[in-house]
Amino acid sequence: MPRIGRHEAKPLAIDVPDLLRTLPQVLDVPVARNPSVVEFSASKMRLYDDREIQMRPVPFPLIDGFLPTASLGVIFGEPGTGKTFLALDLAFSVATGIDWFGRSVRRGSVLYIAAEGTGGLPARIAAWQAAHGVEQSITAITSLRPLGVHFLPHAIDLSDAAAVNEVVEELRQLADPPVLIVIDTLARSMGVGDENSSQLMSSLIRAADRLRAGLNATVLFIHHTTKKDKREERGSGQLRGAADMMAVVVRTGHELVLSCEKSKDYPPFEPLRFVLALCGNSCVIVPSQGVGQILSVPVGGFLSKRERDVLTVLATFEGAKTGSNEWKAASAVDGVSSSTFYNAVRKLEEKGLVEPESVGKRVWYALTDLGRSQLAG
Repeated sequence: MPRIGRHEAKPLAIDVPDLLRTLPQVLDVPVARNPSVVEFSASKMRLYDDREIQMRPVPFPLIDGFLPTASLGVIFGEPGTGKTFLALDLAFSVATGIDWFGRSVRRGSVLYIAAEGTGGLPARIAAWQAAHGVEQSITAITSLRPLGVHFLPHAIDLSDAAAVNEVVEELRQLADPPVLIVIDTLARSMGVGDENSSQLMSSLIRAADRLRAGLNATVLFIHHTTKKDKREERGSGQLRGAADMMAVVVRTGHELVLSCEKSKDYPPFEPLRFVLALCGNSCVIVPSQGVGQILSVPVGGFLSKRERDVLTVLATFEGAKTGSNEWKAASAVDGVSSSTFYNAVRKLEEKGLVEPESVGKRVWYALTDLGRSQLAG
């Protein structure tokens, strides 16, 4: 037996289980029970030694090198950085088994919680289908096999534990429960609370944990940045601490870049660069190195007639940078007024079809690869 000071320690002649059972009676106090705390017993608690821990399986990837199975991921960015386009592209890649940015995926059904509404989703879905060779006409859509992404067209209050449990139970009943749950956006899914509250954020993280554990599914939050810093997520820092993967989308010119902010189980991934390519009445995600492939995407319905007219005039300068005055004068020949011209140019800039360059007091324009592909379509 070990020694304590000069004395040898002797085993206590006490039956510990009996002591635990009788202690409340001895102290004459009620035993408080917290239903949210799991009470472990010898039969429930499983301990692993160092060898057994090393033999446990590593997290299986949902998207190789990017997002593990049954993990919590966060993609955040400023408004207008293509977060929803990116999330939809990721969701349909998982549902169809199509590689995502060259990374293999684990195929499975997806639940997409469109907490901000579904107004723009039909056009975006149609664009993704067209760009990936899965075109569906409205008349035939009911007879074709769904691709595996299921949409909930309203928010779930993740701070309501009962509502979350109900969702888990309903999803468990599905023949093909989701392997990925996209929540777009986190801000619309937190009820009426303050996202800066650590208590509220803790409840949202617990809700994500419930979805993950109950369905063995990955949860992906789509989130916003602060007004002061386009690389900092809004709200309590507890979210960053709990996330297994966190990535930020930023705009650099006409290119968008998804950069790793945190990767718990994988090495940090290299930045993923992409553009929003026009397709039908919406856009699709195209990796920057694959911009040349946009020529095969059916485009044409996304521009107004005047925007297309003005863009076509710029193309007549045969790739040379053209001053705004010269461009405007050439457009006026086709009956485009000054105000219409500048409105069209602003829209073309926003869509990444033309690239401006300020030299002194003058602005020069050139077609981008995306602009050339739009005219080719």
